[in-house]
Amino acid sequence: MRLTSIVPHGDVPDRRGFAPAIVAQELARRNRILQSSMICLSEEDTRLHDWWDGMEIRRYRVGQIYRRLFTKITRMDPWPLVSRLAPIIRQLRPEVLHIHQLEFPLDTLWHKLGYRLPAAVHVHSMRTYDPSRGVADVYVAVSEYTRNIMCTERGFPEDRVRVVHNGVDIDLFRPPSNGEQKELRSLLGIPGDALVIGYVGRRQEAKGYHDYLAMMEQIIEGNDAVFGIVVGPEPEDAKRDATYSESKAMLSRLSDLHRVISIPAVTHHCLRYLYRMMDVVVSVSRGEQFPVMLVEAMASGCCVVTTPVGGVPELVEHERNGVLVDINAGIDDLVSTVNSLLVDSAHKSLGVVARGHVEERFSWEHLSMKMESILLEIWRNRESK
Repeated sequence: MRLTSIVPHGDVPDRRGFAPAIVAQELARRNRILQSSMICLSEEDTRLHDWWDGMEIRRYRVGQIYRRLFTKITRMDPWPLVSRLAPIIRQLRPEVLHIHQLEFPLDTLWHKLGYRLPAAVHVHSMRTYDPSRGVADVYVAVSEYTRNIMCTERGFPEDRVRVVHNGVDIDLFRPPSNGEQKELRSLLGIPGDALVIGYVGRRQEAKGYHDYLAMMEQIIEGNDAVFGIVVGPEPEDAKRDATYSESKAMLSRLSDLHRVISIPAVTHHCLRYLYRMMDVVVSVSRGEQFPVMLVEAMASGCCVVTTPVGGVPELVEHERNGVLVDINAGIDDLVSTVNSLLVDSAHKSLGVVARGHVEERFSWEHLSMKMESILLEIWRNRESK
């Protein structure tokens, strides 16, 4: 049986930390019964026809001029996504689809193909239920929180919404082995016995980036052993944040002191080593569904300090496998919380429990079995009709 997964806005394999692409590739590559193929966006001039980890990859291109003229300025789009995808789907001949875009126009695709396929739509960002686009057999929420909002506030039919949490490759993301952390830190000029506090994600106020920098300025002033690592992109819309200029100035000061290392977005191949350098990862985001980076940090043995927003409490249990801080907590409270974890190495025991928790519940092996079962179920239900 053939499955085609569609990632309209990202490439596979992921090269920029794009969560829908990561989820799509990690679930599809572990199928036991379904034969997986992928359709995705070509980024950085990647080949249109490729193979990766045993999966056939078909990509489509959208040029910058075309995107600006027909999807941003005029919105006319003479060659829309469905028109690009329908010929590829006919060639791949899947028996079930897994689509990683909630607003995907299913009815238009069925019309273009001339037939209907069983389809699961993965909900990476919530919208209001719109049956005029076509109704999927199943909608996959990334947390119980997301499912509850979808069904109680956004109008989705409860019997069509399932939950498959975001997960992690527990072999790729693991705690450092003996001596490994010291060796890795030496690459960035960080002392092997330092205490390293990390930030991983988009550099935006809503993600807690400004709070992290303000916290670091206070912590390093009183502790010469503390260093920081910031990893992630700066989106264009970050410039609209009220704290943008102040954050730039703080990062510049911390970098000049050689106490915070700033690294742009990296692939998973590099990111795994950066997590192994960190003791604590701070992510005081204002809103999340189920952040992949927290699962990765916990799998790497880091102690996470985060806010109980969205589906985060389904992953982080306060003072058992991490620390939850109030979303309205001030910088002084955040500084006090993190400093308390650094005393007597209190962060280490939380990191050990975090790793075990993720191994048990959030490995991609475990979650892919759940997802494949859902896909086979909707295929069987369609076949029986």
